[in-house]
Amino acid sequence: MDIANGTLLLVGLIFALLVTGLPLAFITGLVALAFTFGWFGPDALPLVTSRVYGFVTEYSLVAVP
Repeated sequence: MDIANGTLLLVGLIFALLVTGLPLAFITGLVALAFTFGWFGPDALPLVTSRVYGFVTEYSLVAVP
């Protein structure tokens, strides 16, 4: 699958899951994990966890809630 078809599938899947009424945060996380594992394989788990940890520990995001 090339990048153009992957992008169309990603956007289509996000819109399809939005219609179901799930919260956007869960949809984004689910689709991102599915595409990461589909594109890079199971070795991508350390990549995902390190990126999420980096965003969660960002001090400037303390004001968001």
